[in-house]
Amino acid sequence: MRAALFINGGDAGVLAVQAMYDNVKAGRTMPAEAFAPHRRDRPRQLEELRARLWLSV
Repeated sequence: MRAALFINGGDAGVLAVQAMYDNVKAGRTMPAEAFAPHRRDRPRQLEELRARLWLSV
């Protein structure tokens, strides 16, 4: 069975910007790692996602 991991770039970017902001404004240390929401997708789910985002299939 084939599957893919989908990570929303916007969610990952928000985490990165928030960490940098907290570091500059509040002096908090940058985390060594962060976890963005993600999901496993099967090929059909990826086709549907591409269609919604108007990407070529």
